[in-house]
Order: sequence, then structure tokens, then C-alpha cells
Amino acid sequence: MRIEDWYFDGVPEEGNEPTLTEVTFRPPRAWAWPPEWLDALETLDNDLFGLLKEVYSAANDEQVRLLSMGTRTALDHLMNTVLGGDLGPFEKKLGEMVAQGHITGKQKEALEIVIDAGSASSHRAFKPPRQLIQAMLATMEGLIRDHYITGPMLKTAASLIPPRPPRKKT
Repeated sequence: MRIEDWYFDGVPEEGNEPTLTEVTFRPPRAWAWPPEWLDALETLDNDLFGLLKEVYSAANDEQVRLLSMGTRTALDHLMNTVLGGDLGPFEKKLGEMVAQGHITGKQKEALEIVIDAGSASSHRAFKPPRQLIQAMLATMEGLIRDHYITGPMLKTAASLIPPRPPRKKT
């Protein structure tokens, strides 16, 4: 539904035209959608699946803080899963993710920003701009997709690739 707010300067009469002051939509328009692989998570990690369903339900202009907090929470869940438990603060988890080869140093830097933005939304009422939210989602989605979807698929596909023939000695 489109809701328009109009303003009259003075009394509505001929020659005194109203001014459109605001247009809102109910329910608010969504601008981020779940990735196509999300449904595959239902059997792989049902808790993360449910969390991400809620995260994406907040993907509209009126719930960016919830989206930011949910992104941070999804990353925390993933790190706890990959590392086999909660190791404590994010700094320690990120360091261990690098040490175990799950992420690179460059990915760690990006994740620190995403986690900091989510923490600022949780603790300091930070309302991230849409561009930051989109980058946060892309970072989160990439890590989750690599762990649950792409990584296992590539390991399976590797067994299908025929080996190289031996090189001829010259």
C-alpha cells in the first residue's frame, strides 16, 4: 500500500495546491533478498537457517539495525560452529579462524568491520546506511556460502575430475 501525506499551506481552496510531503509503503519495501542457496541450509544447519530467515525478514528501510545485529549474530554462529564452540570475544574467534585457515587476513579485516557495525547497532543504536548493510550482507553470505555450499560441493566435484596423464619424459 502506498501512503501519501499532503500538506496545504493555509485553507484548502482554489489556487492553493497541496504539496506532497512524504510517501511511505506498508509493509515497507524490501531491498535485500535471501540468497538462492538459503533453503539448502535447512538440513545443513537448521539454527542458522532460521536465523537467516529472520535476518532477511528485516531487510527493509525501517529495520536496518535489526539487519545489522542479525548479520553479526549469524557470523558469530558460523564461527562457533566452525571452531567447535564459543571461544569468547570476536577478536579471539577471528584470530583462530585465520590460524586454522578458514579465512584470510584480508577477510578478517572485513569481518572486523562487519562485526563492529553490528555491535554498534546493538550497543550504541547505530543505524548503518544501506551501502554498509549491503556490504555486510555480502560479506556474511560469502563466508556462509563458502563453508556450507561451495566448499563441500567443490570437494565432491574434485573426485569427478579425471587425473592428468603422466608427462612424457624427454
